[in-house]
Amino acid sequence: MGRHALKAVLAALLLALPALAQDRKKAQEEVLRTDIHGDNALLREDGETKTMLFTGEVRLKRGDQEMTAARIMAWYRGEAVEEVYAEGNVTFKQGDRKLRAERLYFNLAKDRAIIVDLRARGTGKDVQQGFNVTASEARLTLGRLEMDDVRMSTCSYGVPHFHFGVGRATLIGEEPRPRKPGEPDPWPFGGWKVKAEGVTPEVIGIPFFFLPSLTLGEWVREFPLRSVAGGRSTRFGPYVYSDWGVHLKRDVEGHDPRTWADIQWELDWREKRGGAGGLDFIYEWEGYQGVIDTYYLHDLGRDTDVPFEAKFAPLEREERGRARLFHRHDVDPHWRYEIEASYVSDRDLIEEFFEKEFKEGKEQETAAYVRWVDGSMGGFLLERHRLNDFQTQNEYLPKLDFLLLQEPVAESPIGDLLVTERFDAGRIRRRHDEGLHVESFSSWRLDSLTEAALPVDLRYLQVSPFGQYRLTAYEHDLDLATEARSMWTAGGRAVTQIHGTWPGMTWDLTGLRGLRGVSEFEARYARVLHTDVHAAELYPFEEVDQLDEFDEVAFEWRWRFLTRGQDGKPFEFIDGWVGAEVYPDPLRDTTGPRVTNNQYPFNWITLNPDPDTGLYPDRHGSNLHYGISFHPRNFFKVSGGGEYNPETPREEVRELLLSVQPAGGVSASMMHTFVRGITDAYTIQLALDVTEKWAF
Repeated sequence: MGRHALKAVLAALLLALPALAQDRKKAQEEVLRTDIHGDNALLREDGETKTMLFTGEVRLKRGDQEMTAARIMAWYRGEAVEEVYAEGNVTFKQGDRKLRAERLYFNLAKDRAIIVDLRARGTGKDVQQGFNVTASEARLTLGRLEMDDVRMSTCSYGVPHFHFGVGRATLIGEEPRPRKPGEPDPWPFGGWKVKAEGVTPEVIGIPFFFLPSLTLGEWVREFPLRSVAGGRSTRFGPYVYSDWGVHLKRDVEGHDPRTWADIQWELDWREKRGGAGGLDFIYEWEGYQGVIDTYYLHDLGRDTDVPFEAKFAPLEREERGRARLFHRHDVDPHWRYEIEASYVSDRDLIEEFFEKEFKEGKEQETAAYVRWVDGSMGGFLLERHRLNDFQTQNEYLPKLDFLLLQEPVAESPIGDLLVTERFDAGRIRRRHDEGLHVESFSSWRLDSLTEAALPVDLRYLQVSPFGQYRLTAYEHDLDLATEARSMWTAGGRAVTQIHGTWPGMTWDLTGLRGLRGVSEFEARYARVLHTDVHAAELYPFEEVDQLDEFDEVAFEWRWRFLTRGQDGKPFEFIDGWVGAEVYPDPLRDTTGPRVTNNQYPFNWITLNPDPDTGLYPDRHGSNLHYGISFHPRNFFKVSGGGEYNPETPREEVRELLLSVQPAGGVSASMMHTFVRGITDAYTIQLALDVTEKWAF
């Protein structure tokens, strides 16, 4: 059913109802105050019992609570309100919770309430967006809330185009807590259990499955099993993966207990590879955070008939695994230190069993790091050593880095002169994979970069010329001689924007409520004017050592269209961009991979080889890169992007994504990925979140 949707709806309703049950000693004072208004009022007294009737657009206000109705009647015994009855377009508001009904009755003395034709709206801590609920009747007694003919939806339309239908929903209190003397408490319980009977999700009036009964409770939150996945593959045969975990909490004065750590363990089984598991410890509290991540596998061996498995060398050991430690401490707003260590048993483990990390994650490293930041200044000290002998990696023994970011140093009639300074120094040692039998290479290196920029605002056009001087000194170049390189770079950027507003443009289906467009055009030019040492003479530790002469012009067009949500706040409705580069010297700059091409101050659009030949032909321009995203705050969004080669001419990359979320916990997506010469794939995904932990 959506993530916690049913629980959050009922819990929000419970928060609204007790707000009517005020302290009995103060109730009469509140009703008789000028906070209640009506066209007519009638008072009747019968011994100790008093009855007050208000009619004609009655409004009752108390703090941040407000109730309106055509008629409101209140019964008093002594000075305490015992019963309240309201009818005729009844509304109750408090914060972001809103309740409507045709008739509402509340007996404060017996903690009972009846609501007819309920319509409520609110938010919950477990629901990331507003939700709506309707019911033909709702009944509240001590520890039990029942609703009949329930409809729940995140759609704001009067007749929602998607919703969950529930024949009867019941919230039952558990774990009773003591009630305070003299105070009404319609929910004196610490826990809860939800039972939903006859659950039917519907989209545009069409039900797409039916659950006869569903019972949830606090045990769902605390049960250690978090996920189970299984299947069959050519690599592993039948397999089952499971994730387990428990939260560790600590008491916080004045607050509910807070989770400070999470213990997780994995239990996996693969028919061809055997059993595996891991234990993780994740913690975070008041400036500290970290993780201890472990995994162990007794490997039964690879299936060499599977092409993916055949590319690996024979297993050197059956006992395989990993262990990683990361700890961070924010000492104060200026200082932070980190410690990290990562051990992996062999070179192939991550690629075989942690595919996403292998493709997208950072390299395994063992390091200590101290950082200092103060305004526009900052610096760090890094010590890094290689732990896994099959990695090719730079060791820093150590490295010191300092940065001063765009500090104004002089004023002029047209703008301030801004200076950026970066300095790093350290001893670097490149250690190669032991299997390559290549000797290590080390050198002290000092690198200093000074940039001066002069941003000028010409009203309709903003320009910013800049110049850079870079000095890099080496203890050893490739000939083991001392070397110093000077590099001069210059260029600039120009930006202009066009705005437009169309307040009358609306489209209810997509949530369009007026439109404001911002279109931005940017042109950049950068050129290495001079360098006295070519990259081929230096050992290539990092990108800075591979910088060389380069020349480019870049263009980019970005646009954003904004509209307003139901809360009146603007959000991006459509956005997109188009970008490309031009190379004045194609024979020098485009016939091979160039590190300079994607390093500041250049534009980071990398040239790739021809997908058919693998060669780098000389070309005057890059591919035309583009992307667009259409994301109304509704039940769907569409995005796409790609690359077009104007030299060929043909499309080389295309990515399209359509995602639909007809309800809070139901989603579907379809993705098309095309990369010429590599892949042309379609992916379809369906997901259903039944509870906080259980999903399909």
